[in-house]
Amino acid sequence: MSLLRLVGGRLGRVLVFSADTAMIRPPEAVAGLTVRSLGPDALHALSTSDPSFRASQLRRLKRFGASYAYGVFADGQVAHLSWLLPPSAIALDHPRVIHGRAGEGEITGCETLPEFRGRGIFGFAIRSLAQTARARGLLRIFMKTATDNLASQSAITKAGFVQVGTATVFTFPGLPNQVIRRHFR
Repeated sequence: MSLLRLVGGRLGRVLVFSADTAMIRPPEAVAGLTVRSLGPDALHALSTSDPSFRASQLRRLKRFGASYAYGVFADGQVAHLSWLLPPSAIALDHPRVIHGRAGEGEITGCETLPEFRGRGIFGFAIRSLAQTARARGLLRIFMKTATDNLASQSAITKAGFVQVGTATVFTFPGLPNQVIRRHFR
């Protein structure tokens, strides 16, 4: 870590996307792909080729205090996880970029294991969770991704989301992340 980064912090930008759940078409059925909700026991029992994958899911479980995780399974093997947050859980996210109101949710924490990338699994997950969100009464959902994550941006827009804003996040040395500027249309 450079001395400048340690003293001066770090600047990052995220793009914010939104969609009306009624406008997202359901995913096409794909042989061998299934989506299911994962409770705390299932998250603790995750077995993957990437130990950091399980660790990041358990950190989210601890942060949100409940599981809002959904797994996409390819022939019974976990391939991807995403979290569908209601407004009460969005309020616990840090840094807090989205301010969810009643009827809004966020798809976040999206991770596809490396051996499953490039197969359209992320798009399948987004469309599936949009249907779940709609069934739960969420009318609008948000997603966010780093400005340099072109693969995520592509999947998010292909699923029917539109960019609605940006947020600038500054990491202060020794302190939690802080969003210092939001710009939404």
